[in-house]
Amino acid sequence: MDHPFEVGKEYRNRDGRYEVLAIEEPKMRVRYEDGSEMNLTISVQAYSWQMWQNMPLPESPPVTE
Repeated sequence: MDHPFEVGKEYRNRDGRYEVLAIEEPKMRVRYEDGSEMNLTISVQAYSWQMWQNMPLPESPPVTE
């Protein structure tokens, strides 16, 4: 098992946030925030997850009083 995913935890890809429901390599079953479920390939999602982790956060706008 060489991936960051755990059942019950939440992650994100380009389609949005999802919860991992089950892992049966090489696939995992996930549920998106809209309730839809999909079987995703773990290696593809691990790459996607790594890209999201490395993306810089947008700068916050200055606070004005």
